[in-house]
Amino acid sequence: MKCLLCAREIFNEDEAKWINEDNAICPECALLAEKNKPEEIDYSETEKNKTGSAIQVVAIVLWILGGISVIAFNFMVNDFSLATMIIGLFAAFTSGLMVYGLGEIIILLGQIKDKIPTKRK
Repeated sequence: MKCLLCAREIFNEDEAKWINEDNAICPECALLAEKNKPEEIDYSETEKNKTGSAIQVVAIVLWILGGISVIAFNFMVNDFSLATMIIGLFAAFTSGLMVYGLGEIIILLGQIKDKIPTKRK
């Protein structure tokens, strides 16, 4: 039987590392494969991308200040309109939601970048 990676003859089948029922690799190749095994990356909520988190904080501030400014503007104007206030609150919520989503996209792209091995063959 020959090694699947280096094509050397494997004389002792007990020392071989079996990939499947028909293919095996020699002990030297198995040792090299274990050394080159990629590290497992554990992502927790505390290891978020700092740029994405900062953008999400800006979105929350945008929601708060947008809502307060729309309500304050409607009470300052002599002609109070409930429709104008609802449209303004919807616009503030929508713009904050888009900025928050941008922060989520940046966090996801950072996690994808961390999973891709930087060492190219």
